This record gives sequence, structure tokens and C-alpha cells, in this order.
Amino acid sequence: MLRVGIDLGTTNTLVAMVYDDGPHVVPRGAGRIIPSVVHYRWASGEGDVVVGEEADNLEQGGRVVRSVKRLMGRTFEEAEREGSHAYFRPDGEDVRLVRRGDHDLGLLVRGPGREATLWAHEVSARVVGEARRHAEAALGRKVEGVVITVPAYFRDPHRAATLDAARAAGLEVAGGDLLDEPSAAALAFAPVVGFEGGEPVLVADWGGGTFDVTVQTSDGAGWYQNAIGGDLTLGGDDVDRAVVAIAAERARLEPAVLANGANAWRLLRAARTAKERLSAHPAASFACPGLVHPQTRRRLPSVAFELGRGALEEAIAPLLDRVRASLERCLDHPEVDRAGIRRVLLVGGSSRIPAFRRLLAEALPGARLHDDVDPMTAVALGAAIYANARPDIARICPYGYAVLDEADEPIEVIPPGTEVPTPDYAHAAVRTKTRYPGQTVYRLTLLEFASSARGLKSYQQAQRLFARGMPPRAAGTRVDVELWLDEHKNVRASSHIEGSTVAHPLEGREQGPEELFNRLLGATLDAEALLEANQADTRGLIASLRPTVELARVAQESRDRAQAEEVLGRLRDLRQQVEAKREVVEADGVTEEQRIKDRVLGWVAFYEGTLLPRFWDSLTPEGRDEAVRSLRAIRLMFQTGAPAQAADLRLLTLKENLFEEPVGVLVKAWYWSVLLGIPERLAERLRDAARRGQEQHKRGDEAAYAATVAEVQALLAEAHAVWTNWRETGALVDAVPDLLIVKEREERGA
Repeated sequence: MLRVGIDLGTTNTLVAMVYDDGPHVVPRGAGRIIPSVVHYRWASGEGDVVVGEEADNLEQGGRVVRSVKRLMGRTFEEAEREGSHAYFRPDGEDVRLVRRGDHDLGLLVRGPGREATLWAHEVSARVVGEARRHAEAALGRKVEGVVITVPAYFRDPHRAATLDAARAAGLEVAGGDLLDEPSAAALAFAPVVGFEGGEPVLVADWGGGTFDVTVQTSDGAGWYQNAIGGDLTLGGDDVDRAVVAIAAERARLEPAVLANGANAWRLLRAARTAKERLSAHPAASFACPGLVHPQTRRRLPSVAFELGRGALEEAIAPLLDRVRASLERCLDHPEVDRAGIRRVLLVGGSSRIPAFRRLLAEALPGARLHDDVDPMTAVALGAAIYANARPDIARICPYGYAVLDEADEPIEVIPPGTEVPTPDYAHAAVRTKTRYPGQTVYRLTLLEFASSARGLKSYQQAQRLFARGMPPRAAGTRVDVELWLDEHKNVRASSHIEGSTVAHPLEGREQGPEELFNRLLGATLDAEALLEANQADTRGLIASLRPTVELARVAQESRDRAQAEEVLGRLRDLRQQVEAKREVVEADGVTEEQRIKDRVLGWVAFYEGTLLPRFWDSLTPEGRDEAVRSLRAIRLMFQTGAPAQAADLRLLTLKENLFEEPVGVLVKAWYWSVLLGIPERLAERLRDAARRGQEQHKRGDEAAYAATVAEVQALLAEAHAVWTNWRETGALVDAVPDLLIVKEREERGA
């Protein structure tokens, strides 16, 4: 069985395997590096994609994606906060970041006559696939097993996205085949350096996009992780951009020049060349010809100057401060004996930077820095060793986990630095209870967190564990949940419900590793809980919910992404309608007179603040006069104490008059878009059609206007059916499948 190791990097990817005389990069001796770059050429269809060196050499081809590892497992908000937009065509020419769904992240790739919105793992899958083809072509055999390396500081979503990429590339990679990059590097260094049993070793891995630092101890047969630190958005790419900033300042380049995709890549390549030379020389020439002004298309003078190492180190000082902070957090870990560290293993291309090496020497003055193994290939070589021999690596998890209570407050259950797999005696226990009668669908919400040197906790996006088919019990039945980490740093849990001797597992991402299907799963669980809690209802929203849940289950089984996105939208629409119905039901305690008054005043504010200003120029003079008179009359009624029903009748007359206007169907669309019970997706379609129709009416484009009116009338019929369905729904029991956390008295503040 042919097994290889893949170092899936931000800027470069390598494949290695173990030959008879030890591990070597494939092809043996050549050490060919595969740039982690994808070009969507699309000359002969959607499958026409170029990966690697050919894609990396493109300057003006467009539709080129680099550094996609920065996006793996990220939400749109995380990418925005981390400044990832700067790495993907800041001017939005042909590649840009877009929001998918509520908060998920996609890459919009646009070319002449064709565009596609891609998940980050789909782009990364192209790189993994190229690495596999590269190995099979060099070795003349089919790759049957693979180990892929990831930063030790990767969280669960990042690891899951890496597994998604491997599967999309046709490789069935288990969670155990994801190996921490520093651990892989230690395996590669061990036969070259020779470590004593129990000797602590620091691995400093500064690659193209991430910085990883770990302290590890070897017992001769395997490795144990003592502490892990790092920064997931700090790498050689950032150093390159610091050099580009120097060039932009010296050449006084305009922002538009820097934002242009072709210019940006030329500058970055020149910066990388200068940076690499400065690792071995005190000065280097920065030379970048061929820049073009994007508006005038005028060729600009070449950017050329002498760059000294001191200027570079001054520019990257903030980056080195971040490196130092991660290093110190790792060395300050209680399990680390700083004075006992005598060896530092240098890994990653950025580890060649002299200032980085000085920083490590200052932090550990008694340690020797090792680059006996090429820092660029060490991780791939170690992955090959692991794929071949599976040595024992005892891991720790750099993150902790907290459960969310009913007030969305986190309660810590698994601390950072927990050994994986978690020993039986160290399993965490959480006491919970069911929320509603007959509950058989359970969900527990977890948050990953990291602790700073000052003890402050930073929480990451939620992760959910779930179970179906639990024994039905009364509301408030006690459920004890046990949590631990398996050998791959995944959270595992089992639940023990009162009155049952069977332990029921709560499962996680493994059942639906792709982000889209995780979100669909969450929405499906919410819908199933609503169905369970409202079993007696057979009308309205509940009747609509049942077939939609069945469709969601089909989409989960088929893995049809288009179907999944459509069903997810429907489930969200129905959930929104349930929330609107609950608002109405909760208002039932108000008197009839006050309820009518509040509703009429709300509509008056809508007419005055939104509806009439939007359509004022499109209304007839008579329509405008009638609207002004009616609104004044309604306000006067309330001021003089007239019955609310009279004001309601006058408001109804105003509405009917506006609907009779020449653009009345457009007014009606906007009116219906704000009704309770109309989902926002449908409301936005109504508003969009009304906007288009109004513009066409102003231009006198009768054919287009007639087509839009027909579209609006169809949407209004759909909206009326949805609203009628919503009105037929009675009081709903609002249910979510999340278990209710039971707090101890001191936690409740009692």
C-alpha cells in the first residue's frame, strides 16, 4: 500500500514518502515544490483548472487564487476581522470574498461569461488533487493512503475544512490522518539530530501563512506535546506585504495601482525575492518592472531600490512582536521547563529570517538552533514517516471548551492543554435537563476558547453536538452529559437520561463535515424540536414544516448542495414565521383597543417614513393629497379620543386608494413586504421587483413594466398564501433542542 505525506501549505505544498533509505520529497532528489495556487482558466469549461507552478507564473491571466489556507474553516466575520480581503483581489476584479448564507465565507471567481462562488475547501481540494497526481506521476503507482499536515493551532472548523478538501480531491482521509505540523517536523529531525529520552524540544514553525510553536518531549519511541502556541494569520505572506509597503512608500504608488491584481502580484513576487536574499545578505535589490496604471493603462516607471536588512526588520517589527507573544505564552505554560530546553528546531521558510532567529536565541539563550533538516521540507518528510510507521504521538489540545447555558453564558468544562485522548478519570460532567415534554432530539452547544497570559478567555464560533431518537420523558427530566477529547482532538460526549441505563452518544461534525450541511443539520434539529413540541397541530406552519424537514433529511443523505441551500432557506423562513407568530401570541394580554391603536400608529409611521417617500413621485396628485389628508385625520382621531376602530377604518380606506393608483401593484408589493409572517427572503423579492417596476415606469418602458407587474402579481399571490398559512397557525410552543444546563447554587448566585 503506497502511503505518502502531504504538507499542505499556504504558499507551497510538498509530497514526501519513505523509500528504502529513508524519507524523501517526491520526486526523490528534485524536491519539487508545488505552489498552492489555483487558476480557473475555464477555456474549455468549468473543469478547466490549472494548479501549481503554471498558475503561479500567471500575472495577468486573472481568476488566480493564492493563500486559500488562510480561509479554511473561517466565517466571513473572522476573515473580515483578520484582514483576509487584502489577500484576494482587494479591488474585486476577478476574485473576492463574499458572504454565503448568514455568516459563511465564499470566494467569488468571475471571468468572461462565467462565474462561480466556491467554498475555500473546494479551492484547496484542487491543490490536494495536484499533489496526489504529482506523486502518482513520479512514482508510477496509485496513492492509496495519505497523511496531511495542519498547524497545531488549527481549531476544529479548520481541521474539518482540511478533511473536506481531501475528500473533495478523492482521498478518504480520517481524522487520525491529520498530523500537527510541528510534530511532523520533530519526526523528521529526530534521526538527524538525535534526542535524549525526556529531553524537551521547542519547534518553531513559521511558514507562509501561520506561526506554530510547540514544546515536545521524546521518550525514544514517541513524542508528547507539553505546550502549544501560535498565530493562524501570521506568516511569510505578511512579511512580503510589509516589503511591498516599503516599495509603495518609496515609489509613491497610488492606492489604485496597488489594488490592481496584476500589479499587486508583480510587487509581491519582487518583495519575496528581496526578502529571501536578505536572509543571507545585508542588502538586496528590489526590482519590479511592468506596473501599469489601471485607469489610464499607462506603463509606470520600474520600482527599483536597494533594501537593507535593517529597513526590513523595522518594517516587520510588529509581526515579530506577535511571534514573541505566541512564543512567550507557550514557554510560560506550567508543563514547560524553559531552562531545560536545549534544542530549537527551525521549520518553515520564514524561519530563515535572521531577526526571527535572534528572537528565539534571546528567549532561550542556552539553546541551540537547528536547521539540519531543510526547513522547507521538514514537515513533508515527517508526514511521510508518520504515514509509514505511525509512531506514537501523545497530543494536547491548545483550546478549551465551554458549554452555553440558557442565557448564552459559557461554563468551562474542558480546560486548554487537556491531554488527548482524555484519560477516563478526567472526563468532564455536565448536568442538564430536557426542555419540553416528549423531547427526543437533543443538542449541546460548545464554544472553543483560548486563555491569554493574563487569564482572559477569547471564545470562537459555536460547535454543536446532537442526538436523535432519545427516550421521550417529561419536561425537566435530568440528563447527565459526559464529555472528553478523543485521540484526534475531537470532542466526544454521551448522555445518560434519568430512568434509562443506556448511554446515548451525542455526535458532532463527523456526521456532516461540510459547513453547509452543518448549518442545515442545525436548522433541521430546530425544526424537529418544533414538530415534537407541537404534535397536536395539523394546520398552518406546522403542516408546512413537516414536508420541509423530510426534504432536509433527503438533502443530508444525498449531499446535494443546491438542494441543501434551498431547503435551508425554507427552514429559516419557517423559523422566522414561527418567531413572528410568537410575538403576536405574546401580545394577547393587551386590550383590544390598545392593540388596534398600536397597530394603526405603526402603520402610520410606515406610511410616513417609508411607503409614501418611496412612491411619492410616482403617485397622482390626487393620490398624494388623499394620503396627506388621511394621515392627518388619523392623528387627529387619536388626539381627540376617537375609537381606535374608526382610525383603523380610515387607514384601510387609505390603503385601498393607494392600491388603486397607476403604480398601485408596486405599492401593494412594498406594503406586503412588511407584514408579520412574511419571511424576509420573500419580502426582499417583493421590494426588489417593486424597485425595478418603479424605474421602468419612470422611463416609460411599457414592455418591461408589464413583465415586472406580472412578476409582482405572482409574488403577491405567493405572499398571500404564506400569510394565510401563518394566520391559521394558533399559539405555538416555541421549542429548541438544546438541553437546559442545570447550575449549582453558587453558579446561580444563590
